[in-house]
Amino acid sequence: MDYDYQSIQHSFLWHRIREGGVILLAAIGIFLCITLLTFHATDPGWLSSGVSSATVQNAGGRVGAWCADVLFGLLGYFAYTVPLFVFYAAYRLYRDLRTPFDPPLFLLRVAGGVIALLSGSALLALFIIPAHSTLPQGSGGILGTLIGKGVTSAFNLTGATVLLIAAFLIAITLYSGVSWIRLSLGFKALSAHGARALRDLLQLQTARLGSFRADRLLKREQAKQEKLARKSARKEQKTSD
Repeated sequence: MDYDYQSIQHSFLWHRIREGGVILLAAIGIFLCITLLTFHATDPGWLSSGVSSATVQNAGGRVGAWCADVLFGLLGYFAYTVPLFVFYAAYRLYRDLRTPFDPPLFLLRVAGGVIALLSGSALLALFIIPAHSTLPQGSGGILGTLIGKGVTSAFNLTGATVLLIAAFLIAITLYSGVSWIRLSLGFKALSAHGARALRDLLQLQTARLGSFRADRLLKREQAKQEKLARKSARKEQKTSD
């Protein structure tokens, strides 16, 4: 039997590269979680005021401080979702270890992730008052503020909200492959199943309560009959004496 050793070696190498990519993406996601959660405005960074600060309070060091400052500066509070996107990319890469690489699909997912981040940050910029934000560039960051203002100037607040929500949902579909229609149908089926289960439970509890009340009434009636029987027995005994 003839073997194509070159293709076997290529496949083996490609799988090892993908496995390394999974580990690398997971490490990047954990690092970003740490840097974002330990962000301090006094740390040296791209947009922060602590450029000349000698001490770095971020757990990721100077690199972590810069990464957190850039993400918060560009995306605002929506930067907290960046590790989730990275973790999902690691999951997809792990799940598709033995599937051939599809460049168009890869680019489509990257575009979906970018659009989701931009539209999400724009929604935060529209609905979180800047005065309530602790970030120097606002709740939506520089990109979210620019996109939010641009879309609002063209479609007003209501139209911009609808458009950005639609863009976010479409982008999540492109990135993750989730079907909102199937999700809504599944939620509807789950709600119907839960309603049926709750109805059956209520019917069962009602039947048990009715049976319990009937048993109590029966026991009371039996006790009453026994009491009357004892009284009549005592009266007969007195008359016989």
